[in-house]
Amino acid sequence: MRSSSHRGPTASRSFGIGQRPHHDQHSPMADEHIEVEDDEDTLVRAPETDSASGDRAAAKSSDRASYTATPHGQDAAPLVDASPLPPPSDRGDGRYLTKSLLGEGGMGKIHLAQDSRIGRDVAMKVLRTRYGTQKDTVARFVREARVQGQLEHPSIVPVYDLGRTPDGKLSFTMKRVRGKTIEQIVNGLCAKDKHFVEQYPRRKLLRAFSAACQAVDFAHTRGVLHRDLKPSNIMLGDYGEVYVLDWGLAKVAGLPDIQQPNSAVSVGDESRTETIDGAVLGTPGYMAPEQARGETTTMDVRSDVYSLGAILYEMLALQPLHQRSTVSSMMHSTVLGADGRPSFRSPQRSIPSELDAICVKATQLDQGHRFASARELHDAIERYLDGEQDLKLMREMAQAHARAGEVASEYALAGGPNAHEERVRALREIGRALALDPSHPEAQRVLLKLLQEPPQELPSEAQAEMMRDDENERLLTTNFSGYIHLSGVVTTLLVLWMGVKSWTALHLYMVATAAACGAAFYTSRRGFRDSAIVNVIAGTLSIGFMSTMFGPLFLIPGLAAMATMASSFALPSRSARALVISIGVLAVLVPLSLEAVGLLPPSYHFTDAGLLILPRMHEFPKAATLAFLCYIGLGHIVVVSTVMARLHEARIKATQKLHKQTWQLKQLVSDDQDRRP
Repeated sequence: MRSSSHRGPTASRSFGIGQRPHHDQHSPMADEHIEVEDDEDTLVRAPETDSASGDRAAAKSSDRASYTATPHGQDAAPLVDASPLPPPSDRGDGRYLTKSLLGEGGMGKIHLAQDSRIGRDVAMKVLRTRYGTQKDTVARFVREARVQGQLEHPSIVPVYDLGRTPDGKLSFTMKRVRGKTIEQIVNGLCAKDKHFVEQYPRRKLLRAFSAACQAVDFAHTRGVLHRDLKPSNIMLGDYGEVYVLDWGLAKVAGLPDIQQPNSAVSVGDESRTETIDGAVLGTPGYMAPEQARGETTTMDVRSDVYSLGAILYEMLALQPLHQRSTVSSMMHSTVLGADGRPSFRSPQRSIPSELDAICVKATQLDQGHRFASARELHDAIERYLDGEQDLKLMREMAQAHARAGEVASEYALAGGPNAHEERVRALREIGRALALDPSHPEAQRVLLKLLQEPPQELPSEAQAEMMRDDENERLLTTNFSGYIHLSGVVTTLLVLWMGVKSWTALHLYMVATAAACGAAFYTSRRGFRDSAIVNVIAGTLSIGFMSTMFGPLFLIPGLAAMATMASSFALPSRSARALVISIGVLAVLVPLSLEAVGLLPPSYHFTDAGLLILPRMHEFPKAATLAFLCYIGLGHIVVVSTVMARLHEARIKATQKLHKQTWQLKQLVSDDQDRRP
C-alpha cells in the first residue's frame, strides 16, 4: 500500500474525485472531477475463496440477510445484479473521441471524451494495459461499472456505456461532474479561504451530507455496501448537486469479493506483522471498527453509517475523528474508539449539542448502538435542520424587535412629552427580543443603555408603588410612636413617687399623653391621610406639658427631637417635613415664651452658685428624682437607637435589593466570559 502526500494516509492511490488531477490544481480542469476507484489509502485484502458451492450459497444468503436495508416506499427496488459476466470483446467504433486526461489512478486513467453520437462530453475510465490480462482485475472493473450503472439515483454518477476503446482497452463512460469534494471544502475551511467560508456555510454542508445519506441508503436497499465512504468520495456540485463517488470497493449482496493481488496488509502495531484473517477493505480513519478488524461477515449497513459519522465529524470539527499519524495508530484508534463529540476537539467552532449527539451515535464501537440505517442518520440531520430553521426564524424576529426597541430608545433618551411611553415601548421590544434570542447583542446593548440612563422623572407606576411603601412605613412609625407615648404611664407613676405639687399640671400632662397615644394607635390602623401631622401635634402637646417638670430647656428638647425625627421619616415631601419640624420646635418655644412674658412662673433661677430648677408639677426628692432622670435618659438611648437601627436595616435591605437587581441585569446582558469572577 502506498501513501500520497496530499492529505497524509487518506489521500487516494489512484486519481479520485478532486485528487491527483493531471492538470494544475488552479487550472479550469482542476474543478472537473469524475469517479474512479482504488484509492492509495484504501486498504484492500481479498478474502479467501470458498472451497465449495454450498459455502458460496450460504454466504450469499447470509449477505443478503445481513446488510440489505429495508426499501422505503410502496415499491421495493430490485437488488443490484452484479453476477460475473465476460467483459465485452468488440472493439469500439470510435464513438468516443478522447480529448484530454483528467486524472489517473492505480488501475486506470480517466479521460475527458466526447460522445460523437450525442455531442456531449463524458468521463471515460480506461483500464491500464498491464491489467488487461488479469482476470480478477478485469472482473473488478466490470463489476464496478455494472454496480454503479444499476444504482440509478440523482446522487450517484450514472454510467452510460461499458465497452472497449478502438485499441482494445476495457473502458466505461459516465457523466462528467464538476464540483468540490468535502475533503477539498474542509481543507479550504481550515485554511480560512474566503471563497470556501462564504460558499460553504455549515447549513449547506449539512444539507449536502443529508442528501449523501439518502443516496447511501438507496444503495443499501439495492443490496450494495459502499465500504469506502470518506470526504473525498462525496462531492458538492456547482448547482446544488450532491454525488457519492467511487463504488470500486462496493460489496454486492450474495457475491463474494474478488481476489486481489498483493492482498496482505498488516494492521497491527508497528512492531507486529501478523495479518488479520478475512478482508480489510476501506480507508483508515473512516472504516468501521468491524471493517478494520477484517470481520467481513459482520459488516452491514451500519458499517457505512460509521463512515458517514466520521465524515460528519470532520465536517463539523474540521479535524478527522482519528488523528492521522500512522496507519497503525489510526487502525488502533478505530478499533479502540475515539471521542465522537466534535465540540470536544474544536470548542471554538460552537457546535450544537444535537450534532454532537448525532456524531456520537453514528460512530459507536458497537454496531447495535449506531443508527440502524443511513436513512435514520439522514432523518436525525433533517430534524436538526428543521429545528435550526425555527431557531433562524426566532433570531429574525428577535432582530426585528431589537431594531424597534433601538428606535424607541432613541426617542426615550431624547426626552420630550412622549419619553415615558417610548421608554416603555423600548423596554417591551427589547424584552421580546431577548425572550426569542437571549444572546442577541443589539438587544443587550440597547437594554444596557436604557439601564445606564434612567428616566429623569419617576414614572407614575413607580411613584404609586413608592407611595404604597411610604404609607406602610408611616403606619409602622405611627404605631411605634403610640407605644412611646404609652410609656407615659411609667412617667406618671414616677411623678406620684416624687410628690405632686400641682395636680392640675399632672392632669393636663396625663390627658395630653393619652390623646397622643390614642391618636397614634387610631391613625396607624385607619390609615388617616394627615396622620403624621395629627400625631406630631398631639405629641408636641404632651411633651410641652412636661415642661412643668424640669422646665422647657431640660429634657424637653431631646424628647421633641426624638418625636419629630420619628414623624419626619414617614413624610415624602420637604414641605411636610418642615411643618413637622416647626411644630416640634414649639414644644420648647411656647412654654419658654410664656415664662418670658410672665404668663407662667419661671422654671429656672440663676445665682452665682449655679442654676436652680423650680419645678411646678412635683417635688425633687433624691431617690425618686434620680430614678426619673435615669428612666428618661435610658429611654432616650433605647428609643433613638431603635429608630436608627431600623433606618440602618432599611438602608441595608434597599442596598442589597439594588445590588441583587444589578447582578441579575448583568447576567442578562453579559456573556460567559464577563461572568467569571
